[in-house]
Formats: sequence, structure tokens, C-alpha cells
Amino acid sequence: MIRFFFILLGLLGLYFYQCYKHVSTNYFKYLRKTFLYYGIAAFFLPIIMDALLSAKPDAVGMFIFSVFSTMFLFGLNTVAYFVFKEIRKDDLKREAEAKESAVRSEKERQDAIKMENDDMRSMKQLMGEITQRVNALNVFNKDINAKISELELLANKTIAEAYGDIAVGVPKEKYYALYDKIHERFSPSADTIVSMQCDRIVKKISNAIDDRKRIVESNNQDISKFHSLQESLQKQYDKEYKIQRMKSFDAKVNEMTDATSDIAVALSSGSLLESTREEFDRLNIEIETRRELEVKYSTIDI
Repeated sequence: MIRFFFILLGLLGLYFYQCYKHVSTNYFKYLRKTFLYYGIAAFFLPIIMDALLSAKPDAVGMFIFSVFSTMFLFGLNTVAYFVFKEIRKDDLKREAEAKESAVRSEKERQDAIKMENDDMRSMKQLMGEITQRVNALNVFNKDINAKISELELLANKTIAEAYGDIAVGVPKEKYYALYDKIHERFSPSADTIVSMQCDRIVKKISNAIDDRKRIVESNNQDISKFHSLQESLQKQYDKEYKIQRMKSFDAKVNEMTDATSDIAVALSSGSLLESTREEFDRLNIEIETRRELEVKYSTIDI
């Protein structure tokens, strides 16, 4: 019986957690998520427990007790709603504002889609291609930086093999960063052939790292250029959208007349698209060239 009491207590704790989790400004939505199935369970649980513990259960008494249990749970559920609603009022307010903002943004997006012309659709497509290219460049940089780390680790191991026994006081993880000082200070004490081999390998690794760092820097510059192109396209898209909205307001002729500068800019969207596409293609060619170089560098025999 004591075990059953603790099990029941744990179930109630879990139930109140569900109430706290699902509390919302809509009471009926909260009720559906927190009471429907639990209320059914509360109704049948006393009947099941009595059938298990008693040879001759009192059907009428159990039915009354089941109804009482269900109503008692409903009362707890309602009290929990108002308590948790007050506790989570700030969260509920933020959730409501976020939902309202999402609905508003979706409506604006749908309105924009309805008013898009061919130029606007081309701009959106090109902005999507730019986003994909930027993501690809970030992945490319991540791969190159991983290879740089591998090369630095290889350089540390090479230097440790040559100077590890005599480079006292120098942290092993900084061997490559401090190689010039290590070579200058400890090479006279090291084996001449080993020292020369180490120097040759480290310089080769250093050149490979520098080549890769130049690729990363070029990629970062192109990412910046892509962002600039995307920003220009977005501004142009917004202006086109504004013009399309103005055109749809037949009663607002004065606003259309006052926006001649915007209209003039909008009419130049074709040339902006053409120049942006040319710049986009040119950057892509440069990127592919750097990828080919990276493949070439990857085959260097250190």
C-alpha cells in the first residue's frame, strides 16, 4: 500500500509537470493536452485497483469513487492552470508575441510572393545561390583549417623528434610556433643530419600551411563580397516590392508620384541583376581555381 502511495505521488508529480509544460492562454487547448487522457485514467484506475485488491468489489461504490477521482483531478487541473499561468505569464507573453510575429512575417512573405515580378524572382533565386555558396565556402574553410591543424601537429612531432630531448622548458604544443627560436638555440647541440632534415620538413610544412592560409583569406574576402552582393540584391528586392505595392494601391496616386526616385532605381534592376550575376560567376571561377590548388597541395609529399 505504501508502495502504491509513492507510485501515485510520482504520477501526480509527473502530471503537474505536464500541466506546467502545456499551460497556455487557451484554456481548452490546455485541457485537451493535460486532462483528456489523464481524466479517463483517473476514472478507471480506482475500479482496476479495487478489482485487483478485493474479491467482491462494490460496483456502485467504485463508480462513485471513480467519478469523484475524475472530478477531483479536474479541480486540481484547473487550479494548476491558473497557478502555472501566473507563474509563466512572462513566458506565455513572449510565446504569444513570437507566434504573432511569425504569423505576421508569413503573411508578409505570402504578400511579397503574390507581388513578385520576374526581376524579383530572379533576385530571390540569386540570393539563394549566394547563400549556398557562402555556406559551401564556410565548409571549405573548415576543412582547410582542419588540415592546417594536422600539418601543425605533424610539425610539432617532427621538431619533438629532433629537439625533444634538448629543448628543455619549451612546451611541446608550441614547438612549431617557436621553431625559429628552437632551431637557433638548440641546433648546435643536435645531430647535424637530423637538424637539417627537420629544418627541411618544417619549412615544407610551413609553405603548405601558408598556401592554405592564403586560400582561407581569399575565401573570407569572397564571403564578404558575396554578402555585399546579397545585401545589394535584398535592398533592390525591397524597393521593387515597395513599388509593386504602390502600384496595387490605385487610390494612392500621389504616393506613386512622390516615389519617382524609387521607381527609377527599380527600373535599373535588370542591369543590377546582370552585373551581380557576372560578379557571382567570376567569384565562382576563382573559388573553383582555389579548390583545384587545394587538391594539388593535398598531394604534396611532406
